[in-house]
This record gives sequence, C-alpha cells and structure tokens, in this order.
Amino acid sequence: MASRILGMGDVATLAEQAKKALDGDSSAKLEEKFIKGEDFTLEDFLEQLEAMSKMGSMGKLLSMLPGAGAGAMKKQIENFDESEIVRTKAIVQSMTPQERVEPKILNGSRRARIAAGSGRKVQEVNALVDKFSAAQKMMKQMRKGGGMPPGMALPPGMPAMPAAPRQSAAPAKKKSRSGNPARRAAEESS
Repeated sequence: MASRILGMGDVATLAEQAKKALDGDSSAKLEEKFIKGEDFTLEDFLEQLEAMSKMGSMGKLLSMLPGAGAGAMKKQIENFDESEIVRTKAIVQSMTPQERVEPKILNGSRRARIAAGSGRKVQEVNALVDKFSAAQKMMKQMRKGGGMPPGMALPPGMPAMPAAPRQSAAPAKKKSRSGNPARRAAEESS
C-alpha cells in the first residue's frame, strides 16, 4: 500500500493477478521459446492479450506498474482505450495460422482480406503489423543481450529481466582467395 502511495506501483497485487490469469503451460512455453531464440509470433501475442483480458481492465493493470503515477504515464493510462484491445484481437483472429506465425507473408491482398474480416481499415492492419515487427525486433535485441533499446528504460523499482543465455559467436570466416592466379600468389606470399 505504501509503495503505491509513493508512486512505486502495486507490483505484488499485479503479480498475484497475473498468476491467477496466466496458464502455467503457456507462460512456460513462451519463456522456453524466448530462451531458445525462437521468434515471438502473433499467435503468442494473441495468447498474451487473452491472458491480460482475464486480469481486468488495462488501465487498472497499468496503474499498478511502478512509475504509473508520474505525469506522462498517468495521462497515457487515463487516455487508454480499452476497445483497442478488442480491435487488435479481431485483426489477429482474422489471420490464418500461417499468417500469425509468419507476418512477413502479409501482402496487400491478404491485409485487405484481414481488414474486411475484422471490420477494420487496412491502415489499422498495417499499423498493427508494424508495431508487432518493432516489438519482435526489440525482443530479439533483448535476447541477444543488448538490453532495452534507448528510451525504453524500466521504471524505477522494476527489476531487470534476467539475461538469456548467449549463443556462441559464429566462427571467423576464412579470408577469400582471389580467382586471379597472379594475385593469389601475391596474396599467399605476403
């Protein structure tokens, strides 16, 4: 309670609600996927949206985060449109399983079909795919040990994520040889 008054959020309550709402198997599967280096898919994203919906309103969840009482974040929480989650879920659910796993295959006609199926505009589908690609890129960067991108620092009081095990670096390439016999002889002698 005191931490919430001090603007530190209510992480304990948030964790408790998350534990109730999240299926142990799906969260373990997602964690294993992250550690193995597999890509975060729109299918995973949809599962996370479903779990967050079970936890209550997004405004209430965001207000429990440390730093949520601060000026800019408080305004964002107050202006958050809950129906945005419903619209996002409709767009993702209008995709085929293959499109959810490989969003790169979404060409113009597929995006138009998804927009029609979800009752949204093509621009909204494009915006979702762009945001998802950016999030996927950020997760890859975090997995490689790059940490959070600039401007995306954790609020005060939030523990850092444990680093995923680093994959071994690729072996060094051999120096290429010239196809010109005279040049190759000169390169090999030096």
